Amino acid sequence: MAVLGGLTNVTTAMVQFYDMPSNTWSSGPDIPMPLNHLNAAVVNGNIYLLGGLAVLPNGTWSAIPYSWVYKPAEGYWKPISPMPEGTARGSAVTVPYGNTIFLAGGETINVPGAYQDSTDIVSSYDTIRDEWRVLPARLPEPRQHATGAIVDDVMYLIGGRTGGRRSVKDNVYALNLKRPDGQWESRANMPTPRGGIMGGVVGKSIYVFGGEGNPVPGTDGVFDDTTVFDTVTGNWSVLEPMQKPRHGSQAVSVNDCIYIPGGSVVEGGPTVEYSDKFCP
Repeated sequence: MAVLGGLTNVTTAMVQFYDMPSNTWSSGPDIPMPLNHLNAAVVNGNIYLLGGLAVLPNGTWSAIPYSWVYKPAEGYWKPISPMPEGTARGSAVTVPYGNTIFLAGGETINVPGAYQDSTDIVSSYDTIRDEWRVLPARLPEPRQHATGAIVDDVMYLIGGRTGGRRSVKDNVYALNLKRPDGQWESRANMPTPRGGIMGGVVGKSIYVFGGEGNPVPGTDGVFDDTTVFDTVTGNWSVLEPMQKPRHGSQAVSVNDCIYIPGGSVVEGGPTVEYSDKFCP
């Protein structure tokens, strides 16, 4: 498992690798520039970093189109085709599908504590041809800080938000990738609107953890919810809550367990070193 860039006290270019059999962490080569809310996926053992948010001199986080690939056998980050004009963004739902990576939604600008936007753009990157494509199937509503997955040729986008931390959503949208020129369809809503969530797949179910935007006093704005969406029945179930509620990380599914590294325990707050796994 690889953790790329993100936020410590500042935006970082740090790379850390987690070896599951030995339960140990090690450092990797920094990404080419400090980025937060970056979009990343693994295809054929290679790590693809596809845009993200960089910090401008005035403190604003702004989307960059630059993209790179890290091949473990080579040990360095290599530039690849940048995102097409007008599609640069961070915080997109980013999922691999064969040799292609799909990105849905995201944000192009974030002025910390003041303003952030969201987009409905859906695009894909072909890792073999080094080519981008913008899909005609835009999201029904702009979205960022969502989670998603692909199960049985269908891409799902779950939750997220349209702007600030409390503009959270519970919608679930699905796109049949056998018909990528089609339209997104709605599925049963998530039990609780949440953004900054982490999601992973085991079997044909999508598990969704934590999140940001909790209005309940005493929660520090963070959700402890663990829910699961059964893609076969189309139903949601509520499971045991997280032992340490967090938001703002990602989840990785390996051997029927879902690993969640780091994140934050306070809405908009500092990050933590704590990591855990969930095995259904």
